[in-house]
Amino acid sequence: GNILSMNVLPRGSINGFTRVSIKMKARLSTEQLPKLIYSIETMEPSVFIENILIRSDDHAMSNKHSAENSLFIEAKLNGYSLESSRL
Repeated sequence: GNILSMNVLPRGSINGFTRVSIKMKARLSTEQLPKLIYSIETMEPSVFIENILIRSDDHAMSNKHSAENSLFIEAKLNGYSLESSRL
């Protein structure tokens, strides 16, 4: 698969934790999707998928690639840490 973009979003504070969020866009195959989700779920430190949009890849279809198993993914991922004043 290919990561098309990855942007770090502004930090947030929730109940004594600092939230760091990343918004990403990627193209990958249907076979790669479960591997990507598993790798996110098992990351250390923990990362959580807040939103995910999965759709067929129009770009691959227009370029006559193997669009049958090509997906476009948009996701927002969150990681949390204790705020420094609580350490």
